[in-house]
Amino acid sequence: MKNLIGWMLLLAVCSGAAQACDMCGCSAGGGYLGILPQYRRHFVGLHYSYQSFSSTHPAEADEPGPVHTKDYFRSITAWGRFYPVKRVQLFVFVPYQANKVTEPSGTTPMQGIGDIQLLANYMIINNADSGSSAWKHTLIAGGGVKLPTGKNTFTNSEGIVLSNMQPGTGSWDFVANANYTIRYKGWGMNTDVLFRVPTVNRRDYRYGNRLSSGYSLFYWAKSASVSWLPQAGVRYEWSAADYSSYTYGIRNPYSGGYQLYVHTGASVYLDHIGVQGLINLPVSENYAGGMVQSRARYEMQIQYLF
Repeated sequence: MKNLIGWMLLLAVCSGAAQACDMCGCSAGGGYLGILPQYRRHFVGLHYSYQSFSSTHPAEADEPGPVHTKDYFRSITAWGRFYPVKRVQLFVFVPYQANKVTEPSGTTPMQGIGDIQLLANYMIINNADSGSSAWKHTLIAGGGVKLPTGKNTFTNSEGIVLSNMQPGTGSWDFVANANYTIRYKGWGMNTDVLFRVPTVNRRDYRYGNRLSSGYSLFYWAKSASVSWLPQAGVRYEWSAADYSSYTYGIRNPYSGGYQLYVHTGASVYLDHIGVQGLINLPVSENYAGGMVQSRARYEMQIQYLF
């Protein structure tokens, strides 16, 4: 039974304001961008996320019944956006993961620096600062790479590598993403999509391709010195099945599936400082054949714009 544990944990995503989705090893190093602050400015910030899962493991011959575990994922990510030239945005994400699994035999923590992700996006459309139209549009698209900087060899008390609990995936992954925002006066909508293609790591394990997409409605209210941005929407996350041995074409039967979340939260911007809080609630899911149940995901972040 123990060798199933690493296969049955839910991908996350993170998240966050740009990424943040860094809750499990299978998606370490990047998530989605979401609603971004003031496009014309650089920023640096910290993003925190927390989520837990309940897993049910089928009993083996020597066990009286199914075994239940609790899985916890915490991350804090330093990230930023920079303009090397006009219309080009560079994003950098450096996560720190603190994950643990609680089994009947005990609790195993796995923590450390996660996988660093680099993105380069091109500003295709941007009239957000134009005063000539009531409709404001911004569209960016691009891609990047996730580096295998996070440890991927932690084991539990029985010496078993739990693949989806690791701070990193151990693989180079390639990422494509797009982010579009439309606003009329104070009301607006944001949609974003991110697709990740992992490669095979040194243990011959290949995580499945990942898709994350979201849609958010928001209202932008501005006073002389403060901007408020409440938002609500949905997020869909999908993963193809993993390969437990890519060389021999052996698929992991306890991986792959989807999650659908609804989310709500708000951002506040005061001059150079931005603060955001979000809560994501699962409303539909089918991951690992229904043997994993996700709980609410909480996200917070602070940014400095310059």
